[in-house]
Amino acid sequence: MPCKLPATASRKGAGRHRVACSVFTVSGNAEVLVRTSGDDTLALARVGRFGPGSLSLRLLAVLLIPILGLEILAWREVQQQRSAADSAAVVRHEVQLLQRSGELVVPLFLEYTTTKAIAEAEANGADRQTLPTAGVDLVGYITESRAKLDIALADLTETDGDVQLPGGTDVATAVAAAKKRLATVRSNFDQRKQTIVEIDAGYTPLIAMLTDLHERSDALLSAAGITHELARVGSETQQVYMLLTYATAELEAIEANGMAANPTEAVTNTVAAAGALRMEVSEFRRMLSGDRQATFDALVSGSEFQLVEKSLQQYIDILTHPATANASDTTVTAQALNLYTSSFIRLGRLQVYSDRFLADQTATAEAAHKQAENRRLISVIVMIASLVVSLVLLALVMRSILRPLTRLISTSRKVSAGDLAVAPEHPTGPSDIRVVTKAFNDMTATLRAYEQQLRRLASGDTRIDSHLPRSEEHTSELQSRGLI
Repeated sequence: MPCKLPATASRKGAGRHRVACSVFTVSGNAEVLVRTSGDDTLALARVGRFGPGSLSLRLLAVLLIPILGLEILAWREVQQQRSAADSAAVVRHEVQLLQRSGELVVPLFLEYTTTKAIAEAEANGADRQTLPTAGVDLVGYITESRAKLDIALADLTETDGDVQLPGGTDVATAVAAAKKRLATVRSNFDQRKQTIVEIDAGYTPLIAMLTDLHERSDALLSAAGITHELARVGSETQQVYMLLTYATAELEAIEANGMAANPTEAVTNTVAAAGALRMEVSEFRRMLSGDRQATFDALVSGSEFQLVEKSLQQYIDILTHPATANASDTTVTAQALNLYTSSFIRLGRLQVYSDRFLADQTATAEAAHKQAENRRLISVIVMIASLVVSLVLLALVMRSILRPLTRLISTSRKVSAGDLAVAPEHPTGPSDIRVVTKAFNDMTATLRAYEQQLRRLASGDTRIDSHLPRSEEHTSELQSRGLI
């Protein structure tokens, strides 16, 4: 029997309401037409596929949005740990750079101040071989300092020659230029042809380079202190380098004022330099805690620091006390040399301490770098693992929903085609899907019962099965006709 459209359906409506017909025969006497909407068929065909209105896409959106949110948070953690690792690497490099540049400080300033002191004495008519050195071998100091300075410069050039200075040149270029001028100063000094101006001009480039390195490292350490630990390492490193700087400033002040013609000016300048160093010592000590503070206290209370304090007081007494105000130049010079020597010894002790301290700081920065790298790696692993697990869970959830729906759709198509002998679907998946499956099974059973009733009616048996589900109106009508 051909499938006919309803009389109310237009061609446009027919195109819009595509109708599929299924026909089955009841005992060869009647045909039953079952109409199913073509749109419904197409909709059924799209189940399980992605589309603008599909269940799969909606499930994916609902489940992926929180997953993506968590992944974004995890990615931010990865970026933070990466930033911490990079900052720790910067701190480690700058601490090592300051440690290597700090190894220049003592030999550079010892050679510079001793060379200048001898040059000033010779400019006043003295001879370096007959200077009242109070048992101090000044020329030997110079020779030893030259050797140490050359080694330190070679190490700095080898390890950090490509470091850019604020002026635009690199360390290797700055050292090469400074060594040429230094070689000239040394040669003239050895030949006793030196001048004070030439000595200042010869050592100033190296001192300026150290200042540039310190300013550069100071800025980088401040910028890299993004964690409490890195900030602490950076500030302590800067402070210990400043401690060496103030100690060398005091040594310069002693050299410049040791034989000054004006005793009051000499005392004032020397005491000012010593006071600045004491303040720096107090500031550095305040930053330390625990065992490190105890170690520094032992250094400050040690013989090297105490000898400087004693020599400084004796030097001040000789220049200012009435009983010694008329001391001979030899006595004043000898006491100035004692102060100079004790200050140099203390500076050497400070450098040994700073080398060990900066080595510990380097180890701390290295540990922070490794810890940040490990945390970053763990964060990446956790992020990837959580993404994989989330996708697997998402796939399982979608499978638990779509698989029973797909089976239900397949069975419903068979029923739609007139096959009511299909086996009941086993309810699986979420509870809502199981309820729908059970309802579908009940509906199929009811259709099967109606089909049997229809077959009996077609064979002439007008008895109505009272167990068939029906509405109240339908039941009343059958009762009024005496059919049930």
